[in-house]
Amino acid sequence: MINPGIVAMLLFIQLLTFVLMSRQWMRLIQVKGHKSFLTVMNILFTSAFTEGITPSVKFGSEAVKGHMFMQRFSLGLKVIMETVAVQKLISISALVPFLLLTVWFWWSPARAGFTVAGLIVLAGLIFAAIRVIQGRSNALGDWSLKKIWFHYRLSFVIWALFYAKGLILSLSMGLELSLLAVLLAAFLPYMAALTPITPGGIGTFEGVMVMVLVAFGVTAGTAIVFALVFRLITFWFGVTVGAGCILWNMYHKNHVNSHEIEAV
Repeated sequence: MINPGIVAMLLFIQLLTFVLMSRQWMRLIQVKGHKSFLTVMNILFTSAFTEGITPSVKFGSEAVKGHMFMQRFSLGLKVIMETVAVQKLISISALVPFLLLTVWFWWSPARAGFTVAGLIVLAGLIFAAIRVIQGRSNALGDWSLKKIWFHYRLSFVIWALFYAKGLILSLSMGLELSLLAVLLAAFLPYMAALTPITPGGIGTFEGVMVMVLVAFGVTAGTAIVFALVFRLITFWFGVTVGAGCILWNMYHKNHVNSHEIEAV
């Protein structure tokens, strides 16, 4: 039986994750204030819903995110495309250390060597791409290494919270899993879910997570419960709140339009 208090704690951590992402985006597009914060939160939750219904390796959610940022903050297409690209590159580069550890320990060091080398090369290419975009961009041209490092650290914390949620859940369920086992159980399914097979990686993520947990001695039934609760926190929470945001946006738009018609 999972303690409801633990579930509430995990939901709070997930909400904190969205808050950190919102703060990052506010710095990226250089806006301040409570109203801007709520608007960015709305955009991120809406894109989370889009991610949940499109099997497109996050491209669908990024497109929605970019479109909404353009509309809500009057940003140009070139600026928002560059900003989305840099944010995603920084986020992926912060994920690379976790993937390196995951690949290294899942396979033997000898077998994992080529994959690890590939990830290191990927990290280098990501950094090079950021510098190229920065050099060609008017909006990002003044970015210093200090600013890039700040966003990298923030993205690293966000990914660390993803791992922390798995660790807290495993402890609350009394699973005797090592820190390494939790790392693998969290990030191998994430890597598998990036394959554009099902919307939001539904089924793929859960299946791989159950497989990893069973490999570490967890019973199939317990592994299924773990996977479902973990996805409830890290996926379905955002999708559900995102659906609510979409309904609110539709209501607000219709409400504003009706007032404009009455004014005419």
